[in-house]
Parts: sequence; structure tokens; C-alpha cells
Amino acid sequence: MKRQVLFCVALSIAAPLGAQRETRDAAAERAARQSLEALRLGDYAGAALAVHPARLRETRVLYDSLLRAGQATYIAQRIFQLPDSQALLGLDDAAFTAGIFRFGWMLDGGDQSMRKFIGVEIVGTLRQGRDTAHVVYRYTLPPSELPLQSYTVKTMLRCGASWCANMLGDVRSLYSLLAQPMRRVGPP
Repeated sequence: MKRQVLFCVALSIAAPLGAQRETRDAAAERAARQSLEALRLGDYAGAALAVHPARLRETRVLYDSLLRAGQATYIAQRIFQLPDSQALLGLDDAAFTAGIFRFGWMLDGGDQSMRKFIGVEIVGTLRQGRDTAHVVYRYTLPPSELPLQSYTVKTMLRCGASWCANMLGDVRSLYSLLAQPMRRVGPP
């Protein structure tokens, strides 16, 4: 009788713990899906708002050295389509990151390539501690297309009671390009 009672107690405790784990993974997967869908639809501002605030700040700090080095007006006009450096400096971290990512994504032809996708397939989550979840996904194509064969990982970080994306993508290559000394191209 004691064993049956202990087994029932253990089972009653284990079931809610398993359900809680599944709920936490589902929340991370839901947040990843929202971020990925925003990117798929070209909503860079919405996708940036889903990024962890510390990562947004890191991106802004990375580019601050370029802005202080006299390239703010060039960056404002060329990358953000803003009239001047004052408008650029007035952007919050999310809007700044969205603008950087949009420009880099457009250079890579990302906007055109994303139009062929019809959704996101999430296959699971790999946890790394309590505050990091690696959501495994791939974009889906219409049935008339061959399905994608590989998966990608979207890292999600705990932010408050919910989950935020680790980052939209790697913006360091654009930074490296902008950090190079400017030189005249073509005839003088």
C-alpha cells in the first residue's frame, strides 16, 4: 500500500513538472515563430522588437564608434534612408537594429528570397540551462516546390517572463565593411 501511495505521489508530481517543461518549450517556440514570421514577412521593426534588449544595445554600441567617427550622415542616408545624422541618432535600439538588418538583408537579396516561403516549421527545442532555448526550424515552401532539406537554429533567451530572440542575424560583416577606410572608386 505504501509503495502504491508513493508511486501515485511521484506520478502526480512528475506530470505537472513534465507539463511545465513542455509549456516552457512551447513558449520559446511560439516566440521564435513570431520572430521568424516577422522576418519572413519583411517586418524588420517587429522582428527587432522581439530581440533581447541587451542584444539590441550591443548592436548599437558596436556601431556607435562609426557614428562618432564622422560617418553618421553617410550611414543615416545610405543605410537608413534618413535625412541626417540627428534622425539616425534619435532612433531607439530596436529601430536602429531593424534598419541595419534590413539593409544587410536587402544587400543579400533576402527580401526576394523570403517571398517564396509560406511558413515556418518548428521541429523542436534544445535547452541550454533555464534561460536559453535553441529552437530548431526551417522555412516551408509551397507544395509545388521541393522541401528544404536542412534545418536552422534560432536561439531564444529568457527576457522577463517570456522569451526574446538572441539576435536577428549577424550584422558584424556590414560593420566590418563600413569600418574600412573610404576610398574613391572610379575616375578621379
